[in-house]
Amino acid sequence: MLTAEQYLDLVNKRGQDGKPLKRVYANMLKLDFFINAYGKLYRNKGALTKGVDGKTVDGTSLKKLEVLIEELRTRQFEWTPVRRSYLTKKEGKKKRPLGIPAWRDKIVAEVIRVILEAYYEPQFSNLSHAYRPNRGCHTALDQVTKWRGTKWWIEGDITGCFDNLNHKILLQTMGKDIQDRSFLNLIEGMLKAGYLEDWTYHRTYSGAPQGGIASPILSNIYLKEMDRMIEKELNEWNKGKSRKQNPEYHRRYKKARRAFKQGNTKEGKRLMAEARKYPPKDVYDPAYRRLRYVRYADDVLLGFIGTYQEAVQIKERLKQYLLKKLDLELNDEKTYITQASQKPARFLGYDIQCPVIRENKRCMTGRVVLRIPKSVINDWTGRYSRNGKPIHRSERMHQSDYEIVSQFGAEFRGLFNYYKYALNVRQLNRVKYTMSSSLVKTLAAKHQTNPAKIYSKHKFTDETYGIEATSEEGPRATFGGYSLTRRKVIETINDNIAWTYYGRSELARRLAADVCEIEGCTNNAVEGHHIKALKNLKKRWKGRKDKPEWVKFMITRNRKVIMVCNYHHHQIHSGLYDGPKLVGKH
Repeated sequence: MLTAEQYLDLVNKRGQDGKPLKRVYANMLKLDFFINAYGKLYRNKGALTKGVDGKTVDGTSLKKLEVLIEELRTRQFEWTPVRRSYLTKKEGKKKRPLGIPAWRDKIVAEVIRVILEAYYEPQFSNLSHAYRPNRGCHTALDQVTKWRGTKWWIEGDITGCFDNLNHKILLQTMGKDIQDRSFLNLIEGMLKAGYLEDWTYHRTYSGAPQGGIASPILSNIYLKEMDRMIEKELNEWNKGKSRKQNPEYHRRYKKARRAFKQGNTKEGKRLMAEARKYPPKDVYDPAYRRLRYVRYADDVLLGFIGTYQEAVQIKERLKQYLLKKLDLELNDEKTYITQASQKPARFLGYDIQCPVIRENKRCMTGRVVLRIPKSVINDWTGRYSRNGKPIHRSERMHQSDYEIVSQFGAEFRGLFNYYKYALNVRQLNRVKYTMSSSLVKTLAAKHQTNPAKIYSKHKFTDETYGIEATSEEGPRATFGGYSLTRRKVIETINDNIAWTYYGRSELARRLAADVCEIEGCTNNAVEGHHIKALKNLKKRWKGRKDKPEWVKFMITRNRKVIMVCNYHHHQIHSGLYDGPKLVGKH
């Protein structure tokens, strides 16, 4: 009998060869799949968020997973409606729905996701980057930077992509590849499980729930047909090996060369300066066309070398295809055609432009440049200032110095790491100054002293100035200390990277071992005791000498989960445990 890893390797090979899948449902009912799903999902922030049934990751055991598998085997498993909540978008006006599935449903959805990813990953387009191994925002941006000489940006935004996936079209698309009705019925049940909002049940007629474990892979499967259509369009629009030479440039260039040979350096420099005002190639060459494409989730960007009228045709063909074949709409408010040299396109939070003339003196090569939008700088400085001046953050004053510096440092580090490829990355110095001033004022307000004393106490210098703090346990938190210089090389895309199944995590191995981590306990049937954050546990037991052994175990080993039997798990939750120490070797 095939192990989970062997089966997924077989599924991946069939995906590479374009062969259909059969008997998927029977093969997914392997205990290893469910143990590994637990090991993958337990660290998610939502793992301890209750679904409709009130259950969370806490208390997961081999027995519960085996019961879940048996329900699937006997066709008694039923999807639970997701609990719907809403997240406020960055604009602060609109809200998007977020579905919170039951924990059991998350486990099953993760098993489905792993199998679908193994099969479909080799079939996805190299021009698609969202929710895929070894790909992300930066790999998508890397492709865009190679679109030298682009004349028009065609920005596409699909209206409510996740909410408007047509279930019938999705299942028909998958049915061409997966010849297993039971497996498709399981996916259909997940899509149509419905949701509860204010304890009122609503059916779902389209879409995949935001927050669903399998939603990203299902959206990629749905949109891969669009990727294939556009790749076909690329072949139709791409004409000519290269642009023909621009006579205005080459006439002056030849004269300049002739002047240099004759020793007339002054005239040669004048003619060369004139030549550089013109592009070496004919940018309006009617025999040369290029269409490029990249997609990240439902955000689409096309770069086109041609006329505006042709760009309008391409946009219209894409709009009609989405409407007729995929029952989706392009958002007219967010779908623009812009001249690449005059106005930037907004893609994945960057402003993307292809300038042609700089200061009306020198013709550039038409390379694509990435910039940080002004709105990003203004938004980040606005979070830490009032009336243009940095302010302290009163909501953080209850934290330790280490936690305050660590949080400020992590936020700025994340911002810099995302925008470090921008041409104007040094504009982040404005954000750094505002945040560091806010950080110092927050520490000063907490200790009721002036900012100058705080700065002299906590400042340090590596590549540049920064602020540091040390916790009682010894770790050091820093804000800044590194130079904000542009990183010129974006992570490269290796399209030859094979799909990889990573197998069991350390936690999954501990669950499979089925050994209670309380010394001297001989009970089996262990289950995981989970906490949200170690810092909460440390704060609760700080300074107390009577810490239970399970608390010491979690803190000293930096673990948010311990494996204990049902009896000891109940003791821990009841606050009654003060028994033997935990086994150190696990």
